[in-house]
Amino acid sequence: MTMTAKNLLTIAPPYEAEQAIRRLGINLRIARLRRNLTIEQVAKKIGTGPRAVMGAEKGKLTTGIAVY
Repeated sequence: MTMTAKNLLTIAPPYEAEQAIRRLGINLRIARLRRNLTIEQVAKKIGTGPRAVMGAEKGKLTTGIAVY
């Protein structure tokens, strides 16, 4: 019998975690707009691409966030 690895990406996170990520995205967008910054400007400031900023603002669970 062979063991297959379970794909952890197909398991939904807890509801509370999803809601927290969505709130974070909303807060990021509000902060950007209050500063009159475009998505491209924010991406350049933090050293990433516009897609990552858009994903974070939308609360996408697949958007990676890291601190170096």
